[in-house]
Amino acid sequence: MRMANITRDTSYVDVVERALYNTVLAGIALDGRSFFYVNPLEVWPAVCLPHTSREHVKPMRQKWFGVACCPPNIARTLASLGQYVYAVSEDTLYVNLFVSGTLTAQLCGAQVEAQMETKFPFENAYVLTLAKVPKEGIFLALRIPDYSRDYRILVNGQPVSLQEKKGYACLHLTGDGVVSVCFQAPPRFVRANPAVHADCGRVALMKGPLVYCLEEADNGQNLSGLYVSGAATVTEEDSSLFGGCKVLTFDGKRMEEDLWDEDELYAEHGVSLLAVPLRAIPYAYWNNRGRGEMCVWIKELL
Repeated sequence: MRMANITRDTSYVDVVERALYNTVLAGIALDGRSFFYVNPLEVWPAVCLPHTSREHVKPMRQKWFGVACCPPNIARTLASLGQYVYAVSEDTLYVNLFVSGTLTAQLCGAQVEAQMETKFPFENAYVLTLAKVPKEGIFLALRIPDYSRDYRILVNGQPVSLQEKKGYACLHLTGDGVVSVCFQAPPRFVRANPAVHADCGRVALMKGPLVYCLEEADNGQNLSGLYVSGAATVTEEDSSLFGGCKVLTFDGKRMEEDLWDEDELYAEHGVSLLAVPLRAIPYAYWNNRGRGEMCVWIKELL
């Protein structure tokens, strides 16, 4: 966040948000009792063996580590979250992240109070209530996420025009008020730069800041045999999994394996793809249903 505070450029906050909702949260189990030290984007438990190059990749969260940096760092990050949500200059309140809570900040010589209410990231909206705003007013700089579509602002129930600067929607507020922000964040397939060799020819699925992944529990074994079109229609579904979240479903293809005998290593069999339904869950929640395969990057059908 230091670069964001220096430059007042939201592109740095976009990176912070992705890390917070994916890497940080994936590092700890839902029950808070086990941890990952690394956050792999693909796991095949059978190859995570001691004394190999995959030894550091654990297919299950661990109770503890000999050098336990991660558990206390997660606690420290969550405890300091308020420092990331907002930034303050002499006359401007910057809203960086969308997290429910309250703030008192010195702005234009007054102790301005702000309260945010939101269910983000599963609802793409928040309400910011400001009180004790001085007569001359204050400036608000509201982050426009890089994934947002149809971004809208209401001040005291009235729409306002959007003035953007370095990814912030900027406005002047005179007197106390209620600022309501909403936007669309449809699921989308993203690709890596082709120079990232391991991900070339693959796509990952995201919704808002959330990276999604496939798990064996939903999609069966050998996730490396799955394919998807980057133009596939993705459907959002409310689920009771993990205490309640949105899962994403879409049509894919699976490479048929029945053509192969178990003892065949190489052969001239043709490629046959079978239509299959696929289900993706937020990456932060993977490995909360037991040991199994997981992947973020899926082979793309062209």
